[in-house]
Amino acid sequence: MPDYKVVVNACAAPSFTNLTQVRCGTGPGITHKYKYDRLVEGFPERLSSRQQDWADVLGAIYAIDLRCKRGEGVDWHRDIEAWIPVRDPDLWNSLTPQIVNVFAALTYDRLKPNFVLGVDMGQPPRQSRKAFPDADGVALLSGGVDSFVGAALLLDGGSKPLLVSHMNTSSASAAINAIMPTLRRMGAPAQPVSVTAGNVERDRSGESSQRARSMLYMGVACLVADGMGLHDVWLNENGVMAVNVPLTAARSGSLSTRTASPRVLAQFSKLASAALGTAITVSNKLVALTKPEVTALAGELRINPMLMHTVSCWQIGHNPEHCGRCVPCLIRQISHEYCNTADRSYLTRPFDAIPEGVPWGATAKDNVFHLLMHAVALGRADEDDLVLDQPELLDAGPGLSVGQSIDMHKRWADQCLTVATSHPYSRSILEGNVS
Repeated sequence: MPDYKVVVNACAAPSFTNLTQVRCGTGPGITHKYKYDRLVEGFPERLSSRQQDWADVLGAIYAIDLRCKRGEGVDWHRDIEAWIPVRDPDLWNSLTPQIVNVFAALTYDRLKPNFVLGVDMGQPPRQSRKAFPDADGVALLSGGVDSFVGAALLLDGGSKPLLVSHMNTSSASAAINAIMPTLRRMGAPAQPVSVTAGNVERDRSGESSQRARSMLYMGVACLVADGMGLHDVWLNENGVMAVNVPLTAARSGSLSTRTASPRVLAQFSKLASAALGTAITVSNKLVALTKPEVTALAGELRINPMLMHTVSCWQIGHNPEHCGRCVPCLIRQISHEYCNTADRSYLTRPFDAIPEGVPWGATAKDNVFHLLMHAVALGRADEDDLVLDQPELLDAGPGLSVGQSIDMHKRWADQCLTVATSHPYSRSILEGNVS
């Protein structure tokens, strides 16, 4: 198991050999860029020390996650002890148990943060002359199907959310720019405000899984809510991905993302409220819907023609086209086909065939096979067996009962298999002709 000792921005720390240095912010010498000026420039007041500490801690934890490479196989998990500079160490050290629990829930790693008094921490970002428009909450907009439909659902229901994005790839930025005219016509108050964070350059020696990214993503939305005097934050994702029952035992733990787990959202709401000193709730409008049902909802909201401009692929940061073979691409293909909704192009469509001799062939076969076997198992199992075999269903959290979660997963299994039986390769797997 990899074991790291990390010092952020050269703050005070014990003397260790092989210390990992992280410099997070802007300017010369940084290892990880992090800039949140645009995110807060329209606030009615400049950031308080408490708010600025929150923003800086979020950036530090995200940079630590990127810097500390995971091991292989059984050594995937990481032990990380870190020293992070803040303005109020007493407050932050009192919040350590909550931070540790949220980080572990997202990453399955052990983080031990030590908060120390920072030196020359910097002044709050300046304000703009133009205030952010009035809003009644904050919604995260990633450029994906779910966040787009969730934002549209809020607007259709009369809410006026301020939209927050993490512009981490050019493809995501292009998707957001494409769907924003539709959201503005529905009443969105403004162009999304954004935060910039990531490696200074594409450093292959670091970690690519980014399991803690949603901690930054949710956290900056909570910062915006607090700065605007609001209390509601929405991170919208379909319920199957949110509950995230692993396709196989080998895909559990850190190999399986928990971006919008209902339990994690509840834990993070408590952390943000304690850190910022105000009540903030992070919730998910789509937690009871499968991905095909989210796609169908887009039709009801009359925004389904714009879905082809959204992005879903795990590889979208490396290639402007959807790969077609990662699990999010497969789920997207099922959802669009099930709802007869126009979709974008894919580099490959493994439900039809997997070309011989391609380097990614084995991964594509595994993804298709595991997805289909998972759907078969969900469809066949009774409620008692599901609870025993898939304990994640018990951890549905607020807003989704265990019974609702089971019903949703069974609907998803039926939707998945309905589409899979209409394609030659996936049909052969279901008929037992391919292993």
